[in-house]
Order: sequence, then structure tokens, then C-alpha cells
Amino acid sequence: MLAIDVIGIIFTIIITGIRYPHYVILAIVIHHFAQLLTVFLLHGTLNGVVAAGAFNSVIVSELSHKYYKLFILFSGSLSSYLTSRIIGGVEFEPTPLLVRPWAKLRYPFAVINLRLAIVSFLLILASFIY
Repeated sequence: MLAIDVIGIIFTIIITGIRYPHYVILAIVIHHFAQLLTVFLLHGTLNGVVAAGAFNSVIVSELSHKYYKLFILFSGSLSSYLTSRIIGGVEFEPTPLLVRPWAKLRYPFAVINLRLAIVSFLLILASFIY
């Protein structure tokens, strides 16, 4: 089952880069693709996906190890971070512009992937705390 949560995607666009929504959509696709690829590499059974940007959810069963679910959760954030590092350019942006979603950037795709990685990571940690 695939469910697309448009409100979650719009909220992710607002948080990560309202000036560059096309880059945010591309970063979300990379984020979700990494999670799905991780599920298949770990030989899990995919039962459902809720595509909601940084607020996504993957429902998996039949994993051989209990820590694989944790790895699947963090694989999207890891892929966004690695994409940001591979593309490069974050180090050339002024630090205050890294947190402003409306800022005009010289390397927008790298910065948006970094923001998506951080927001997704914090949301996953918050789900474990609460």
C-alpha cells in the first residue's frame, strides 16, 4: 500500500526550502528511494509506505534482526546527508543561510538535502522519545 500525504510534503517544503520546491521534491524522492532500497537489501517484506516528506513511514515485516528496522528508519536521513556531502557546496554557504528556508542559496540542492537529513533525523529521534 502506498499513501501520499500531500500535507506532510507541503510542510516539508515549507521547513526545508520554500524558495526551491522542485529541489525539495527531488530530495524527498532520494530519501524515500533509499529507505525502500534498504528494505529490499535487508530482505524485508514491505507492507506499506506513507510518503510524507520528512514525516514518512515505512511498514516492514519479516526482518531477520530486530535492529534492521532502526537501520531502515535512519537510511533516508543518511542518504540525504551523503547526497549533500557528495554534491558539496554547503561549506561555501554562510551559516545563517543554512537555517533559513527562504534564503537564496548558491548550492541549493546540497543545502536542502542537509536540511532534510537533519529534520528527518530529529523527527525519528522525537518518535523514540515520545
